[in-house]
Amino acid sequence: KKMLETVAIWGKMVSSIMLIWAMYSQYIPRHIRSQMEIYFYKLLGWLSFYVHINLEGVTGSLLALQVTELKDGVLIGYGINHLVSDGASFWSFFKTWTEICSAARKTFPPLPLRGWFLPEIDYPIRIPISETVPSSPVRVVASSSLLYLRKKMFRFTRRHISELKAKANAEVAAAAYGEHLKISSFQAVLAHMWRSIIRNSDLDPEEVIHFKLPMDLRQRLNPPLQKECFGNMVGLPTAITTAGEMLDNGLGWAALQLDKTVRSQTNEELKRFAEDWVKNPKIPNGLMLNNSFLVGSSPRFNVFGNDFGWGKPIAVRAGPGISGHGRILVYPGTEQRSMEIQTCLWSHVLDKLLADAEFLQHMLETVAIWGITAKSVSSVMLIWAVYSQYIPRHVRSQMEIYFYKLLGWLSFYVHIKFTEHTEEGLKRSENYNAIRNYLSTNTAARAQRLKANESKNSKSLVLSMDDHEEVEDVFNGVKVKWYSNVKVTETQSNYGRNNSYERRFFTLTFHRRHRGMIIDTYITHVLREGKAIGVRNRERKLYTNNSSSEWYPWMSGKWSNVPFHHPATFETLAMDPEKKERIKKDLVKFSKGKDYYKKVGKAWKRGYLLFGPPGTGKSTMISAIANFLDYDVYDLELTTVKDNSELKKLLLETQAKSIVVIEDIDCSLDLTGQRKTKKEEDEEEDKEKKKEKKKEDEKKSKVTLSGLLNSIDGLWSACSDEKIIIFTTNFVDKLDPALIRRGRMDNHIEMSYCRFEAFKVLAKNFLEIESHELYGEIERLLEETDMSPADVAETLMPKSDEEDADVCIKRLVKTVEEEKAKAKKLAEEEEKSKAEKEEKRKKKKKEEEADNKKTEEDEKKVKGSKVNGDLSEKNGTN
Repeated sequence: KKMLETVAIWGKMVSSIMLIWAMYSQYIPRHIRSQMEIYFYKLLGWLSFYVHINLEGVTGSLLALQVTELKDGVLIGYGINHLVSDGASFWSFFKTWTEICSAARKTFPPLPLRGWFLPEIDYPIRIPISETVPSSPVRVVASSSLLYLRKKMFRFTRRHISELKAKANAEVAAAAYGEHLKISSFQAVLAHMWRSIIRNSDLDPEEVIHFKLPMDLRQRLNPPLQKECFGNMVGLPTAITTAGEMLDNGLGWAALQLDKTVRSQTNEELKRFAEDWVKNPKIPNGLMLNNSFLVGSSPRFNVFGNDFGWGKPIAVRAGPGISGHGRILVYPGTEQRSMEIQTCLWSHVLDKLLADAEFLQHMLETVAIWGITAKSVSSVMLIWAVYSQYIPRHVRSQMEIYFYKLLGWLSFYVHIKFTEHTEEGLKRSENYNAIRNYLSTNTAARAQRLKANESKNSKSLVLSMDDHEEVEDVFNGVKVKWYSNVKVTETQSNYGRNNSYERRFFTLTFHRRHRGMIIDTYITHVLREGKAIGVRNRERKLYTNNSSSEWYPWMSGKWSNVPFHHPATFETLAMDPEKKERIKKDLVKFSKGKDYYKKVGKAWKRGYLLFGPPGTGKSTMISAIANFLDYDVYDLELTTVKDNSELKKLLLETQAKSIVVIEDIDCSLDLTGQRKTKKEEDEEEDKEKKKEKKKEDEKKSKVTLSGLLNSIDGLWSACSDEKIIIFTTNFVDKLDPALIRRGRMDNHIEMSYCRFEAFKVLAKNFLEIESHELYGEIERLLEETDMSPADVAETLMPKSDEEDADVCIKRLVKTVEEEKAKAKKLAEEEEKSKAEKEEKRKKKKKEEEADNKKTEEDEKKVKGSKVNGDLSEKNGTN
């Protein structure tokens, strides 16, 4: 009866389990089942305190492989029997396997199998039963502490490794140990890990620590074995010290202990170890002492050079075999000469390690805690979808505000953003430019991604931070980080065309305990240094404004530029020396007048009106002023500006120490006829056709005289300092008086025809002479003849190597005489034409007077006839 009851109970349990299994298999999605099974096996591992070690290499598996095809990749899992194969042999096998599958190689050399045998040893070696068949499973950890072991991946970049190696070697050299030792990169990184873990383990200073370091013994034997020899040729020499010694000494000392341990592995030492081991064979049982560290794998293994035809690997990780405190596996990194280290440590030790500033200074964390599961991610995605779809926007806005506030409370770091433009997008930030200059000079050399720009005269390259790059800077012992960011915003215009806008900004990040020093001192230091660097590296440029249809707010496309290398100077300018000297003094006074302009309450700007016939040197004067003051030049083309608002934005984009030029302002826009007199209004009908054509030309620009005046001399003119505005014109009488009045155009400079003083400058420039026998004749001719400096310069310029100064001077005399004759003839023709016009006018006037007289007489006759008729009618009536 009891047996039947037991069977019935078991039957119900089996039925229930089968029902649950059926529902589990049918209704639970496959990807969720996979995750549940993973955690089920993990739970079994946590609940079990035992692990079975396969010591048999005859009937048991030497190699186990599993290839799993994922949705976006392939996972290859493997396990090897380490008694017969080490890491070097396995990765050599793995490389050969990939070459066979990908057909990268057709032939393969024979596999070297010849090992190392001692003649004094009786083979085969007999291993005691007690070592091969343990009486009970090997107990790895005898408490539930295994539940608090955590694994973590750390990445050391090439730069971090170089820093650690240099530091270790410097300490070893400074300690003067009596021999020239060189610490390797591998030893420096392991020493850094070793010291950091001990420092955060709270050990007693007298506690003994073991550090087992794997070594390939193939080349240390005598005679040496081939590097490709298959088998397990790894030794585990152990470095022994105490926690107190480790903490009392530096990185170089710890690395030196590892180096001494490696050097101790000589042929004699290995032979002695082998002979002793044969006498008393011992098989490693997997036990880990509480304060022992075991290193596995090597950064020298060719892990990422294997390709089955699916692409090269992107990551390598160890499985559950490294579950034990102090296990360290080292792999090569994906980047050249970098390392990735996988560790297994007690949870409290790992937490302290991740908060250790000295440790984090030389490494880069790559993998977060393994506790985030696919199920957690799915839950987060579901919550986010519900949040985005069903929570009203105004509620989300408030929630996000408080979320960022919460992050601010929890974070230990302060972030300051410096944008390229002001918030309104009207003006470029000078602080942004200063920060960019500072980072380019002081920290860009440590960035991974750089922009290369040509420097002055293209003699070298100037490197600056690329977008989405970060660099570190240290100021008074405080480390800060700078991030270069760009945000692209897509918008759609009214015409259905998509436009993208880039907003660039720098972000400064620092620990909040340094807030006062960073804000009060460091930022001021950066801005001051950046502005000084900008002045030193400044290359003068010539700007021209782009069409308004080609730029938008938040974009840096309002002006295009080229380097400004015009050679004109006041010394080469063809002008009366006294007049040039007055202009130079005026410019010097302006450039030093910042305090003066502030005192009198005026914007620090000055206007110059250059007027005169064509070819008299107005453009050359502008270049000479720019070179004299070392200013940039902005050539403003008004016809491409859409309206007054765009004109203001253009002028706001101009920098200090610049010259804004509007050449031929009388021809730029209809700025001369907007205040018409009565006589001009009467002539409108005669000019109707011309006006219609002119209006067609002006449809592209709506800049008005009032808008131009407000931009150069109104409230907007005070938004930037140290600026010169220059207008040029051939016909000053056509300009509106309001445009050129004093206060707007402070200095009116007439660029006249070439006279003798200007000629002497040109002769010195082109012919390198200061006197000639024909100078008197030339002086007389130039005083009598109006000839532009451009024409004189062209005449003086030698046209071939055979022409000397004498030929050019005589040619000038001849040319001026011809011009004088032409001018005389033209004057005579004009006089004759004027006389003819005067004669015609007089004749026409006489005719008009005769006509008027005749008209008056006719009117008198008509009036007399009318009077007589009225009298006759009156008499007849009477």
